Amino acid sequence: MESVFPLPRPRPVHCDCQHSIAFWMSRVCHYLSLFISILSSAVSPASGQWLQFGGPRRDFRCDSVELALEWPKDGPKRIWSRAFGDGYSGIVVDGGRLISMYREGDEEFIVSLDTESGDKIWECRYTDPIDKAQFASRYGYGPRSTPLIVGTQVYAVSFNGRLSCLEKSTGVLKWSVELVKQFKGQLPRWGYANSPIAHEETIILPVGGPGAAFVAFDQATGRTRWRRHDFENSYGSPILIDVDGQAQLVCLMAKEVVGLSPKSGDLLWRHHHEGQWRNNVPNPIWGTDQTLLVSSEGVAGTRLLKIVQSTSRAGTLSGRPATSAARDCFA
Repeated sequence: MESVFPLPRPRPVHCDCQHSIAFWMSRVCHYLSLFISILSSAVSPASGQWLQFGGPRRDFRCDSVELALEWPKDGPKRIWSRAFGDGYSGIVVDGGRLISMYREGDEEFIVSLDTESGDKIWECRYTDPIDKAQFASRYGYGPRSTPLIVGTQVYAVSFNGRLSCLEKSTGVLKWSVELVKQFKGQLPRWGYANSPIAHEETIILPVGGPGAAFVAFDQATGRTRWRRHDFENSYGSPILIDVDGQAQLVCLMAKEVVGLSPKSGDLLWRHHHEGQWRNNVPNPIWGTDQTLLVSSEGVAGTRLLKIVQSTSRAGTLSGRPATSAARDCFA
């Protein structure tokens, strides 16, 4: 379906389609134009909430929402618009406010706006200069990660891997952690892009440092609850799945897709999935029949995995290649 937004078409990119999508997304976030009809369809109708990357289940599904099959010639009515800086950060919504991120020069911004008017409720700005010799410049240096709202707090990660916890109502900074400095985390050539996820009283992030491929932080204090493994980080964000009553944290890393215990970080299973550029970006898709669809650019391709419980060890994995989406999955 063609876009209803008056946005420029992405320029051709020789390397892969993921980069073309990235270019398109950068234009969306460069000038934030909100259409209330679309925004209303993107959040839970009952609660007005879209609290994290991908929504309630991180699968971008909107239950009980029907989108119009036809649009007006000029698109839906524009209620308000507001210029943003550079960035790929998505929008999260809680009641009457939305929260997102962008960059202007050496400063990054976390901002909260009123959904009805676009008026600024608060903004948190901080200096976060970019070492331009370290990163590719084709798609700018704006933040890639999408904020997370948990209760009265907001969690956001900068291009350089600065995790910040802010008070949702005021934007006051409560604590911050420098992932690269503290854990010697990896910053891929396009910058830090992973979006945080909450489990019980922790915030979990892929970091990619030695013995700290994943780190769980205390939501209230930022204290490290656990740090585990040595997987190379990429751009994907973790999801939580339920395997016969067992919670598992699943994330696509640079060379493999892995399943962990979100409580302890213990490795439950891993499956090799590596492309020539190691740009593993999309979230895996969890199906109702305990199948996990994993896909990325290049030679890594697409595969369908069956996650099952074992009598000897929980989370044993069996997998088979697939070239199409799993049944009952949304892609």
